[in-house]
Amino acid sequence: MSPSSLDSTALFEWCRIPADQLENHPQKKVPIKIVRTPEDVHLWAAQEMIREVKYNNSLGNPTRWILFPGLARAFITAQSSV
Repeated sequence: MSPSSLDSTALFEWCRIPADQLENHPQKKVPIKIVRTPEDVHLWAAQEMIREVKYNNSLGNPTRWILFPGLARAFITAQSSV
């Protein structure tokens, strides 16, 4: 088994972890952010975008993104927040 795949037993074990424990789970391999509503997702994405723009601006670097349609709403939220 490759490090990026799970067998059915391991997948079942991950699926048994309560959602409120995933974000801080010690065995997670990638960052996990749990939010309650689609609006919360858009707000979180907008805040991350603003953080990235400010960081890049502080270094004098441009920021470029390729946004899929679902993040267009977050981009609009970010624009209205700056």
